Amino acid sequence: YQRIGKPLLFILSAWSLMNGYHSGAAVKPLTFTGQLDRMAPRRLAETGRFLVEVCQDGGVAPYAEGWRIALRVRLMHAGVRRMILRSGEWDSARWGLPINQADMAGTIIEFSLLVLAGARELGFRFRPAESEALVHLWRWVGHLSGVAAPLLDELANEARGVAFAELVKLVQPGPDQDSLDLAAALRVVPREAARTRREKLLAAAVVPYHDGLTWAFNGDAIARALRIPNRAWRHAIHPTRLLVGGLETVRQTLPGGDALFARAGNRALHADITRMLEGAEPDFVPRRV
Repeated sequence: YQRIGKPLLFILSAWSLMNGYHSGAAVKPLTFTGQLDRMAPRRLAETGRFLVEVCQDGGVAPYAEGWRIALRVRLMHAGVRRMILRSGEWDSARWGLPINQADMAGTIIEFSLLVLAGARELGFRFRPAESEALVHLWRWVGHLSGVAAPLLDELANEARGVAFAELVKLVQPGPDQDSLDLAAALRVVPREAARTRREKLLAAAVVPYHDGLTWAFNGDAIARALRIPNRAWRHAIHPTRLLVGGLETVRQTLPGGDALFARAGNRALHADITRMLEGAEPDFVPRRV
């Protein structure tokens, strides 16, 4: 995670979150708060903070920041379930229970297996022991977050986890209008967050690039169902892969390269998340607007 650096946010947004938005039932608790367009930048930043803190050295040891956030997320989910079920507006026959075990297991898959797959698609390289360690890390986070043990057993290793991910995908419905609204809001986060002229010019390229990654990562069926434009930009992943692959060769050749790239990536990712949060650290308290 630390070595990936800034590209982690592209993987998180264009694959992990977009993939989750493909399930109309899974996004219903998110849409309960309203203000979908204003929520997207904040959710991306808060999710990024969660991932960054979890993947620090010792980040999920008892009382470390990643450990604290995982438990706060668990409490937040419990509060959201209670709020939604008490509202009388939730249709359990159509959507199942809010933030149910399948949804929670899917989130762990999105933050572990999909991040690994996305990083590899971009040209990052991981030793088998590193990949398995990351999967086990997220099993522990799943335990802290309240995912049931039998589901976590399916993440005993990466290969078993991939098979389990396909099963979870099969039980999820397709997208609905809420899915489309969330996807539309997420894809333009760089443009909405741009303040300076330079940032606006950069966003003009970043938004279609993000769309292209959404097509490349998720495949035509999901990207088309979410009505993601700029399909031709899916080819932008190829020069990205060449660039990242070259840097990975340098890392693997350079003495101390792993530690050097991890420090640089970690620092850059922390800076991006802090900027996106705009000084307001997440409290993970359930709210309805």
